[in-house]
Amino acid sequence: MDYFVGESAHDVRWILEVGGTDDSSHQAKRTEKRQQLEDSPYRHAPFKKNGFVAATRFAEPSVTSLDAVPVEAL
Repeated sequence: MDYFVGESAHDVRWILEVGGTDDSSHQAKRTEKRQQLEDSPYRHAPFKKNGFVAATRFAEPSVTSLDAVPVEAL
């Protein structure tokens, strides 16, 4: 897990997994980060936190994505 995020300093409402690559595909980085998010103990009881996966490919053609991953997706 990379970060907890929320709307205030002590709000840890969501989990955020972020990653970037120059070498591999954007989809491969998204898949890797999604798996890391799903492996987090904070995705399961008693926490059951929703999350986001952010991935960027820096090399041309560059692309960035942000995927919401609700707990119900488990």
